[in-house]
Amino acid sequence: MSADAMAGDVITIQRESDETLPLLAKIELTVAYYNDKTEIEIRSGKYSIVQTDPLVMYANAWYALMQKDKYVMNNFTESEASYETGWGPTPYDAEKDKWTCGSGMGATITDFINDSTYSFAIDCYIE
Repeated sequence: MSADAMAGDVITIQRESDETLPLLAKIELTVAYYNDKTEIEIRSGKYSIVQTDPLVMYANAWYALMQKDKYVMNNFTESEASYETGWGPTPYDAEKDKWTCGSGMGATITDFINDSTYSFAIDCYIE
């Protein structure tokens, strides 16, 4: 039986930055739950940054993805990046493992209007 056939639920979890940022950052995770949600498999992460103001630029974009003891972090220079994990299922307890399964992304923003530079990060945890 394939992993897809054994998966109970395959869902997509999305998180977007709010309007306080001068750009739109988005995380999209594909997650499979097994055995009445006692096991979890983060299958992939997709990341995007869209400039919404021509006088605001971003650089040093990164994403990180974690499934308990499995972890990856990469930089990206395009407006989109994605990562297929291939990790397989891991035991999961929603109470104890909430902060160890999920993703984050960020970048450095240069705002030419206000002559400022700062970093941002958003996260997306499995709940």
